[in-house]
Amino acid sequence: MAQVTSTVPVAGSAAGKPRGGLQDSAREPGGFAFTGESATARSFNSYRKPSIWLKLTLFTVVMVAAILIAGGVAMGNKYIAFGLLGLLGASIVMVTPVLVTFWIIILLGFLITGPITYFAHVSQFQWLAPTLDAAEYVQVLLLILSGRMRGQTTRIPAFAMWLAVYLFCVLFTAALTGITLAEAIMASRYNIFVWGALLVFLVGVVQDSTIDQIWRLLLAIAWLQFPMALYQYKFVASKRSTGEIASEAPPWDSIVGTFPGTDNGGGNSAAMATYLLIMIILTVALWREGRMKGWVTAAFVTVALGTIGLAEVKAVVLLIPVTLSLYYYKDVLRKPIETAFAIGLSCVLMVGILYGYQKLHYDNIVASPVADNYGYNVW
Repeated sequence: MAQVTSTVPVAGSAAGKPRGGLQDSAREPGGFAFTGESATARSFNSYRKPSIWLKLTLFTVVMVAAILIAGGVAMGNKYIAFGLLGLLGASIVMVTPVLVTFWIIILLGFLITGPITYFAHVSQFQWLAPTLDAAEYVQVLLLILSGRMRGQTTRIPAFAMWLAVYLFCVLFTAALTGITLAEAIMASRYNIFVWGALLVFLVGVVQDSTIDQIWRLLLAIAWLQFPMALYQYKFVASKRSTGEIASEAPPWDSIVGTFPGTDNGGGNSAAMATYLLIMIILTVALWREGRMKGWVTAAFVTVALGTIGLAEVKAVVLLIPVTLSLYYYKDVLRKPIETAFAIGLSCVLMVGILYGYQKLHYDNIVASPVADNYGYNVW
C-alpha cells in the first residue's frame, strides 16, 4: 500500500515557490506536500447510500433508546440514563465513517470542549473527545476484520517503538503502585485513549487531502486563541487578581483560549501555549518555503506570542529558543548568519515575554487582596 506521508517544511529544504497564502500541495520532499494516496482511504471512506433496512434499524434503535433514556430520567436514576445514552452514542459511532469521527474529535478537542467547560461549567463534557478517540480503536478493528485491507501492507512508523516503551512504563508503574481501575481510566484519558487517532493514520485511512485540511484547520483555530485569551484576561483574570472572583489558583490560570478550563480555577493554558508554539514553527516553515506571505507569518507570530504572554506559561516561553534551534540545526553551517539571527531573536522574544509577565501579571497582584497567595517573580 502506498504510504500516506505528511511533511512540514523544514529548514534547508528547496524553496522557490511563489509566495502567497497557504498554497496547494507541492509534491517535493520537505514541502507542504502530501504524497501517496492510500487505497484503504479511498475504499473505506467512500460514502455509500445506506439501504432502507439500515435506516429502519437505526431509527428503531434510536427510538427505543430514547424511550429507555426518558424512562431512566423519569425514575430519577441518572446512571441508567447516562449508560443508555452511552450505548446509543457507541452504536452511532460504529456506523459513522472513521473520518467523520476523526473530524469531530479535532473540533471537540481544539474548539468546542473548552468553551463549554469554561462558560457552562460542564466538566463532564471533557470525556466526549477521549471517548470518541477510544472508539476509533474499534472502528479500525472493524476495518481490518472487514477484509478491506487484505493484500495491503503498512509500515510501522518509528514513533510506534517509543509509544510501546511508554506503554510498558505505564503498565509497570501502574502495577507497582497498585492503582484502581477508576484511576487508570482517568489517567488514560489524555494519552492511551487518544492513540486511536494515531491508529487511524497508521492503517492509511486518512487521505492526503485530509491531512492538508487538518493543518489548515489547526492554523485557523490558532488565530481564535487571542480574542478568547484577551477576553479571559480582561474580564476574568483581572477580577480574580482583585478578589472579585474567589479562587485559590493564580488569576492567569483562567486564561486558556478555547482549551478546557474554569473561570474560578485552573485550566489547560500549558496545552494552549504548546499548541501555539507548534503553529508558530509551522508558519515560519511555510514562509521560508514560499507558501505563506511574510506579513501573514509576522501577524500570526505576533498574535500567538501575545496570547502566550497573556496566559503566563513560563515553561513554553523557555522552549521558544529550543524549538527554533531544533528547526534551524541543519542550517548552522549552510546559513550561519540567518540561523544565529533567528536563534538570537527567539532569545530576545523569550526575555521580552518574561518581562511582560512581570508587568502584566505579577506587578498587578502586589496590592491585591489575594497577593499573599502568590510568590511569583520572573527575576
